Order: sequence, then C-alpha cells, then structure tokens
Amino acid sequence: MATADVNSTKAFVREWIDGNTTWSTNRSGNDDVGFAGLLYDSCLDLFKELYTESCRSSFLSKDEQQQLKEELGRLFLWGDAFGDGKLDRILVQSSDLRNTILEFISGIGKVLTGSKSFVDGMK
Repeated sequence: MATADVNSTKAFVREWIDGNTTWSTNRSGNDDVGFAGLLYDSCLDLFKELYTESCRSSFLSKDEQQQLKEELGRLFLWGDAFGDGKLDRILVQSSDLRNTILEFISGIGKVLTGSKSFVDGMK
C-alpha cells in the first residue's frame, strides 16, 4: 500500500472515531450481513460509544483515552475488509475459523458490555 493510501486510511479512521464523518457501521439493512457481521457491527458501535463517553468524562487519563482510540481503530480496520456480508461468506467455508472468530468477537462483546455497565454506573 502506498504511503498516501496509508495516510488517507489513517485520516479516515481518525475522522470516524472522532465523529467527524457520517460513515456508519449499521449495515443491518444489508441482507447479506449475517450473524457474525451483525455481532461485529454491534461490538464496533458499542466500542465507539464507550470511547466517546470516556472522552466526555474524566475517569480515563489522556494516555488511556489515546490507547482506547488506537484499539478502536484496530477493530475498525480489521472489520472494514469484511463489510457487506463478506465476513459471513468467508466463515461459511470453515467451521473451525467460524467458531474461532465468533468466540473472539463474542469475547470482545462481553468485555465491552461489562465496560458499558461500569461506565453507566459511574454516571
């Protein structure tokens, strides 16, 4: 990937995380998106919500907020390649891969859900 492409992608991810772009992870209107895609989208939306809330409050330091932003960007970039049902189509080909990916995504979802409960309790 050319340097200009990498810089452009990084800029887009920063804009998405900071809420400066209208791109949405909500692809539920797409019939091709299956369970794995919807689970990923839900995790990504929840992660962004937690990041946004952490920036509004003072319970995380600036360094911790930056680390959270970087992790959110990584999750976004990982799933960006699998939009429009591609993730589910790939996972149909291998039950081992499907089970592993679903286990990881659900683990991320559990951590995010627990974090959301914690953050909501601090309000």
